Amino acid sequence: MSEADYEIIRKMYGWESQTNPLLYIVIIFLLIAIFLIIPYIFVNSIEVKVTTFLREIWSKISFNGRKILRIR
Repeated sequence: MSEADYEIIRKMYGWESQTNPLLYIVIIFLLIAIFLIIPYIFVNSIEVKVTTFLREIWSKISFNGRKILRIR
């Protein structure tokens, strides 16, 4: 294929530049949508797990702290 053929194909498909900026915009939009939608689907289970996990850690820390205070 000659350079002229490539030019025709580029103009047909709208590839004026080497990279298609519209493609990047669509990919970025899809990634943002995925990162926004997935948390809304799993937000309840994740939130409950995180809060219980943090409570367990906090109870262990405070329990150990009380033990240390009692020993001293």
